[in-house]
Amino acid sequence: MQGGKAPEDARDPHAYSNGLRFNDRDLQRLHLMDQHIYKAFIVDHLERVFDADHEYTAYKLQAWIGRDYNKFALHSEGHIKEGDLNAHTELYWSHAYAAYWDSLLGVRFDHGHKDRQWLAAGVQGLAPYMFEVTAKAFIDSDARVAAKVEVKRELLFTQDLELEPKLEAKAFSSKDQDFNEGAGLADVSAALRLKYHIKPEFAPYIGVKWQQKFGETADMAKANQQSTASTQWVAGISFWF
Repeated sequence: MQGGKAPEDARDPHAYSNGLRFNDRDLQRLHLMDQHIYKAFIVDHLERVFDADHEYTAYKLQAWIGRDYNKFALHSEGHIKEGDLNAHTELYWSHAYAAYWDSLLGVRFDHGHKDRQWLAAGVQGLAPYMFEVTAKAFIDSDARVAAKVEVKRELLFTQDLELEPKLEAKAFSSKDQDFNEGAGLADVSAALRLKYHIKPEFAPYIGVKWQQKFGETADMAKANQQSTASTQWVAGISFWF
């Protein structure tokens, strides 16, 4: 009967193993694919940014370690302008809840002229037609909510030459005067990066970015005599290992 005890005259499972047994020094128990630990470090971009008034360095990276279903993930992006670092660092528990999709739960730390801490949650994955989608929501100690959505896609001209379009939008539940962020839709940015893969894991690129501010965020920029729209040229590298 299935699930019952083997009969007394059943074949010894170790009879043809030449004395080797699982968990002995000479024969360790096999590990299935979902029991292995994987890790990755990916720099989406490390670039020099050129606009009408400034020139500065920007970066965006992610790293993770774990098994197929559960991982510890790090997401970070920021820029260094005139020697000052402004950055967002996010730490997540990442869980694969569906094919091609992970849920994210963790914390976010903002570093700059004023530090902030947030609780963070979101999803990331591969949508139909090979669109890479990341959607995140954040809430700080003052119950202020922020949201960010990013969509990008890789368009291959050859095995080495690739065009990467990206669209990103940010929104906030209330105004933050210290960070020049207004309630509602704050800004939308679009970028095109043309990459040439010297190796599959290493690609220099050039590109262009556009950004448009909206609503209260645009009004605050005008009050500070800042532009509500910008065009920036970029040159940099992306790599992973």
